[in-house]
Amino acid sequence: MTQQNIWYRFIQRAKLPLELAGLSIAAILLVKDVDQLIKTIIPEIPKINSSIGEKTMFPSGKISSEKTLGMEDFKNKRFSSAIYQFRKSLNSHKNDPETVIFLNNAIAKQTKILNPTGEILQIAVSIPAAGEPNIAQEILRGVAQLQSEFNCGLSEISLAVKNTQSQLNCQGSSNNKFLPKYYGLKPPLLRG
Repeated sequence: MTQQNIWYRFIQRAKLPLELAGLSIAAILLVKDVDQLIKTIIPEIPKINSSIGEKTMFPSGKISSEKTLGMEDFKNKRFSSAIYQFRKSLNSHKNDPETVIFLNNAIAKQTKILNPTGEILQIAVSIPAAGEPNIAQEILRGVAQLQSEFNCGLSEISLAVKNTQSQLNCQGSSNNKFLPKYYGLKPPLLRG
């Protein structure tokens, strides 16, 4: 067998692995170039604000002291205290869907601590809090209603808001599932 035939057979056997290696290297270089291109076109991607109960998406609006205390309690994982503070806030500010969502999130978190076998389902909603706060509030009203129905029932949440001293009885939906709500501000750059 000649030297030329040996190299020909080697190349035929190594052809597929060499092609795959070449494609891999090209893909890596392409991804690296695309990443650099994106950074050139969009030098700074805006940070998306989000909250589950630890901060408000409407800092310029009126925030009750109870809601502020509830957010602090939520942030520090003191969920039963957060539930109490959010209920007190809603007692005097009934039309605040964000606080209803925070209350439901605290209920879900507290229930998970008390019953680790329970399941927490998560949803996320994007709202235009900075640019269109009225529209954002309306979106949150719909979500808060759905979440309240799913977690406790509207009558139970309503009773809990009217009488902050009453026992809150939330069983979740079937199979002990709760629905906390994550939501975030839609950055101006990404509005469509």
